[in-house]
Amino acid sequence: MYVGIKAAKPWVKFGISPFGVWRPGFPPETSGNAFDSFAELYGDSRKWVLNGWGDYFTPQLYWPIDRPELSFPVLLKWWVEQNAKGRHIWPGNYLDKVNGTPTGWPAQELLDQIAATRAQPGATGNVFFSMRSFMFARESLPEKLVAGPYASRTLVPASTWLDSVPPLSPIVRAGRDTTTGASTISLQPQGSEPVWLWLVRTRIGADWTTEVFPGLQRFLMIPRNANGAMADELAVSAVDRNGNESAAVLLGLQSPP
Repeated sequence: MYVGIKAAKPWVKFGISPFGVWRPGFPPETSGNAFDSFAELYGDSRKWVLNGWGDYFTPQLYWPIDRPELSFPVLLKWWVEQNAKGRHIWPGNYLDKVNGTPTGWPAQELLDQIAATRAQPGATGNVFFSMRSFMFARESLPEKLVAGPYASRTLVPASTWLDSVPPLSPIVRAGRDTTTGASTISLQPQGSEPVWLWLVRTRIGADWTTEVFPGLQRFLMIPRNANGAMADELAVSAVDRNGNESAAVLLGLQSPP
């Protein structure tokens, strides 16, 4: 399947989400687990990871941090250790457990699992099951995510085994909208590779913020911030479909008279 996808569209990312425990006893804390996914689901998920037969792997780590025999960070560490080819390891988090029931989880469990993922070298993101729980918004979880670990925009990590060559830096021209004071940016790609995304970092005083825009756009406007302040400096870079980022183009902005 992996080879077939790459033959048709090399930029399409293929991932697998296996059961969270490969076999009981791996790691040793799981020795009492009764379910053997290797024997009962007939899939050697560890072999898939060892051989890099995917661009990302999302083991279903649907257990809390403090469950000793099935601990989220303990299992995550084991999966990262199997990742001989350096593919993306993005653990699956059981979002549906934040459901407001006595057997459910508090929203803080999910926030702690994100923090545990970021603390684990070799793990570079999270995948949540399922989208419906974001829609239900129990315990104000979406708001807590936006106010906490997902307060800033960012890029999906680059898939450098597919392509490690960054695009060329764009030609960027910046100015001010005389009516609103918004920062205006015109963009001209360079080279033959299409730009997939634009990464725009904006500095106001000492604070930087990040925005991501579609690569087809050639003109951008960055409004004043909530306090009415205008941008002092911009850093703009081009991103290709495999997540490689060009060197940033830095532009200082003059305040209007």
